[in-house]
Amino acid sequence: EQATGEQAAKHALYVSENPREMTDVETTGRFKRRVGTHGWILLDWPHELSPELKTKIDEMCSRNAATIKEKGGRDRLFSSHVVFLHNSEMQKNAAPPNEGDELRFKLYTDNQGVGATEIEITEQAKRQRWPRFAHRGRW
Repeated sequence: EQATGEQAAKHALYVSENPREMTDVETTGRFKRRVGTHGWILLDWPHELSPELKTKIDEMCSRNAATIKEKGGRDRLFSSHVVFLHNSEMQKNAAPPNEGDELRFKLYTDNQGVGATEIEITEQAKRQRWPRFAHRGRW
């Protein structure tokens, strides 16, 4: 609980240092990846966004892909249209999404790129839980 409070305080500081410009765009996407308290959402309909938003998303993804390549890594996540998600942006203190969950959210822009706010999980991904060693016939 204390860690959650510290993370929320860090996020509030980040928001105050990076002024946001809220858009009136409400869209949908699937949660792709979590990295600690934040993650990335793959947009369902990136072609329906304004040219300014598309440009901002492309710049952010290019920057992130270049950083990963610089460090010697390989990651195809940023070759698609993804937007930033922070756990504290979830609606009604909902639990953070899991990979594959369908989300509805509004977009904002800041000096880092494009992010999602007022995030709502519309459908949770179906997950199969395989018993350990099931592929070996050990149940």
